[in-house]
Amino acid sequence: MRKIRRLAHLHIPADWEPAEIVPEAGKLGFTDLYFFVNKVESGLDIGGLRLATAMEVGRLAEKEGMGVLVNTGYMKYHEQVVMAHPERRMVLRDDGSGDRSGETASPQAPAPLTSVEGRIRNVNWLCPFNEANKRQYKEELCALAGIPALRFVYLNDEGFLGAYGEMACYCDSCRERFAGRFGEEPPTAIDWKDPLWRNWIKWRFEQWTAVHAEFRDAVREVRPDLGVGMATACTELMGIRPWASAVDLGAMSRVLDSMNTGIYHGVTRGTHIFTPRFPIVLDMASIFVGALQGKPLRLAVQAFCPGTSLEMTRKDGQWIGILPYAVGTEYVSPWCYETLRTSPAQYAGYMETLRLDRYLEETEPEIACSLFHSIQSEVWRYHDVDYDVLAIHPFARMLRDEGLPYAFVWDSRLDETNLSRNGPLVMPHVCCLSLQQRDRLTAYLKEGGRILAIADLGLYDEEGGPVDKELPSQWGVMCNGDRLAGQFSLAFTDACPVRENITAPAVVENPYEVGHVDGDVWATLVDAEGRDTGLPGLVSSRVGEGRFVYLAGDPVLHHREPGYEPLVKLPNHTRRMIGNVVRFLARCPAWIEVEDFPPETAYQRLRPWDRRGINTFQFLPQVGPRYAIAIVASYLGAEAAVSIRFRIPAGKRLLRIFNGLTDESHLTDASIDSDSVRYRLRITHADGVIPIVAEWE
Repeated sequence: MRKIRRLAHLHIPADWEPAEIVPEAGKLGFTDLYFFVNKVESGLDIGGLRLATAMEVGRLAEKEGMGVLVNTGYMKYHEQVVMAHPERRMVLRDDGSGDRSGETASPQAPAPLTSVEGRIRNVNWLCPFNEANKRQYKEELCALAGIPALRFVYLNDEGFLGAYGEMACYCDSCRERFAGRFGEEPPTAIDWKDPLWRNWIKWRFEQWTAVHAEFRDAVREVRPDLGVGMATACTELMGIRPWASAVDLGAMSRVLDSMNTGIYHGVTRGTHIFTPRFPIVLDMASIFVGALQGKPLRLAVQAFCPGTSLEMTRKDGQWIGILPYAVGTEYVSPWCYETLRTSPAQYAGYMETLRLDRYLEETEPEIACSLFHSIQSEVWRYHDVDYDVLAIHPFARMLRDEGLPYAFVWDSRLDETNLSRNGPLVMPHVCCLSLQQRDRLTAYLKEGGRILAIADLGLYDEEGGPVDKELPSQWGVMCNGDRLAGQFSLAFTDACPVRENITAPAVVENPYEVGHVDGDVWATLVDAEGRDTGLPGLVSSRVGEGRFVYLAGDPVLHHREPGYEPLVKLPNHTRRMIGNVVRFLARCPAWIEVEDFPPETAYQRLRPWDRRGINTFQFLPQVGPRYAIAIVASYLGAEAAVSIRFRIPAGKRLLRIFNGLTDESHLTDASIDSDSVRYRLRITHADGVIPIVAEWE
């Protein structure tokens, strides 16, 4: 069903012997090699190979039956070219907030970008649109296309056009080209109502995607069979606004054959709203998988010890060796092969995970629902906030804590997405949609689709402009556009089908005022003084054969009771309500379910009100005709127990149930009835990942 490809990421120390390392990696079970090809002398030792050595390594890989993937630099790593030809460099305008340390395009500390009217600042990066730069890069790409066993070449390592308090490119060539199209030079005053500023943002997106498509075409002229992707630092998922970076992952995924990113950045950077951070890293991988729509993703995962962490352990090896594949990644390379080998405990844990490959290859991730990622909303309405912190991470956390595995759908790939494949759509803060996207979603509902929308849905067109009719009203829910301030609990009506096991408040914040509902009111809003406002807070309507559920406000996971100390945040059942809605909207029961999840730990029993007592487990089921795998990840070493239920496929029976890493049988511990198998899994301090495999015959 799929191929698990394990990459030996070679950072290439000066004294390495390819004739020894390449066969060694093949014998250990690595399927491919990955390395950087640095054809032009940069004056810096950044690792990587010169072309002649890359050719030799390719021949060795071919002999071992391995593939090769290479990364290349374009904007970066050409310092000597920039110094010799300053007219070819990228030019930034920054916000004038002060000096940056060094000559780099990515400052270390984020600063709000309110203007780019400040000084012009040169950096030692090449302008990606300069004709001389493009010609040189195409020559380099065409030369390395002859590397034996080469499967993919990745473009422009960690390139982008802006970050935090600065934007590019304001070089003479870019300013002239923009003025030639729009009649004026690029703006420096940030004004989202100004057509010129909006054209500048759109133009940068278009030019960025187009230049990488141009490089792809150049490679295909000499190697039509060679895959071409981009190597991005996933900055757009870690606080850098895509309208500043000009990187639209959906658009890039449409025109290229693959994407390549180092999600270890998600561990080493502190831009996230909660820990542990490994689930956020997996979310980044899942977002890329959703954007790629079946095209392969190559991930670099952390196999080195940063200065801010403890020694890497056996658990780290298990996490990087299993979890990226469990969310749909095809190519995964620990960064890097050499550091993995120098970390004995992590290396041992990683090598254990290769035993699971044969089972993973016969399964695919089972998905309970799809989270809708809207770059249109992120750019045109939420340009001043971190959209992922607002709309993605909180809802991903709720689904994860309910044991509901999720995928991602991108607005820019909506026309190519099979919406019926991965359960109901969850749409938080998807406020900008085109007419075609609205029609696509309406058709999906009429054909039996299910949607849970939260807060501002379809209030604007794809560029944040007005619409004739807001989307909820087309689906039976009238919103007047006004929002109520503060937190409100939900009072469930007798007709509500999602009240099961909700014994604590379910709370929302700043809800929209809902008027007419052509359907059922499942809950009304109760204010902080305990008064039922009578206003709908959770409603449902039928659209053709499908169902639309609307939650008027943002879910609040921990609320404060009036009069209590502000630091005392009480847990509630908002998350459980969201989980109930998703399960209600599912068209059929899951093949694998985890019960009593999230499991209770000793810390949570001691301090049940403590908001730090978050779930530290994750459930990632995989299903196929012969095997079903319940993967449970434990991130902080807590001891717990969960029950796993496998649904038996029609016409089959259980042959065995066992631990996929140790082959230890659990058949005598399982409870088997006519249609399901239950197993009680006990998680110990030593466990990083436990894959329980059920085999059918």
